[in-house]
Amino acid sequence: MAKSQYSVKVEPYLELIEGWTREGLVMSQIAEKLGISKTTLYKYMQEHSELSERLKKGGKFQTHKWRMNCSKKRLVLLGLRKSRLR
Repeated sequence: MAKSQYSVKVEPYLELIEGWTREGLVMSQIAEKLGISKTTLYKYMQEHSELSERLKKGGKFQTHKWRMNCSKKRLVLLGLRKSRLR
């Protein structure tokens, strides 16, 4: 029996996919790295929960990183404002 394209092109790379998401790659870039179209990647996400979980998991890290960065910038701005008031 022939293997599905998912089991050949995506399944072996689930950990890498999560890492790519953490690094900030978008869906089109991930699909390109896997050698599939973005439409196919979305289809696989709907059909295979382990893929969508890996993408969500990596995305949560990226969101957390973005929030931390925003918080740091806000603190720097507050510090600048306070120093100008003195």
